[in-house]
Amino acid sequence: MSNIIKSKAVFIPKEVSSKSRSVYQANSSVMIKNVEDKNIVVGAIHQAVNRSIADKGINMNVEDMNYLKLSITDDILRDFPTLTLQDISLCFSMGVRGNLGEYFGINVVSLYGWLKKYKEEVIPEAVGEVHKYLPPVEEETFVDYKQLDLDKVDNLYSAINLFNTDGIYEFEDFGNIHYNLLNRLGILDSISESEKELLKEDARELLITDMKDKNLSLLKQGKKFQLNDINQLLEKIEYGEKDTETIIEISYRKLLLKRFIVNFKSSNKDLEEFKNDLITKIEQHYGK
Repeated sequence: MSNIIKSKAVFIPKEVSSKSRSVYQANSSVMIKNVEDKNIVVGAIHQAVNRSIADKGINMNVEDMNYLKLSITDDILRDFPTLTLQDISLCFSMGVRGNLGEYFGINVVSLYGWLKKYKEEVIPEAVGEVHKYLPPVEEETFVDYKQLDLDKVDNLYSAINLFNTDGIYEFEDFGNIHYNLLNRLGILDSISESEKELLKEDARELLITDMKDKNLSLLKQGKKFQLNDINQLLEKIEYGEKDTETIIEISYRKLLLKRFIVNFKSSNKDLEEFKNDLITKIEQHYGK
């Protein structure tokens, strides 16, 4: 899974207006509530806010900008989870250009007002226009969630087998989907709470190290004015700032999955038996 949520390819008749075409296309992508990796959501919302500020040529201090991003991100996750990331970007683009009512500046009230009008007026209008020209809707494609889970079992089997035989770990759990499966089936309960807490601390340290590495890279490029504030990051970690905790949680889940796979080798468990046990649990979950 990349860090970009792509729009689905949708057929839009040529008779549809340019505005409705853009809105319908944006709204046809993945809903924010269905994006497993919320770090992607947070990053995309922050980028949309940055673009809005740049489009209006506004000089905003860092503290006010961070407050704006944090507040509107919370609002979107709470009140607009059925919008897509493309919706957010398009909505803010329309707002700064005066297409969602009179412009009153870049602030939380304005952005929230744009989102509300976009959701309640712009989207229904666009959908209504498009549907006038669309052929009858075909039956929605069935998603076989059981098969998706079984595919994850095959992926886990391969990752464990590779580490058991060659000592190589190169498994990328994008979206934490394999962690989520094992956690749902109670498999990760075998890792002690003390070990989990140590892994959570490792995830925090990784975030700090990553930011330091980025700063070193910026310094080498002569971009000292773009350096990240390490002290500010430490404060966010200490006080449990929401966006920071989300990033840490994603990293923690990847570390926990890796620990499980590494520990499997020394557990003397039979890999085939483990795989069959997972398949049995999945079949029981879906009623076979």
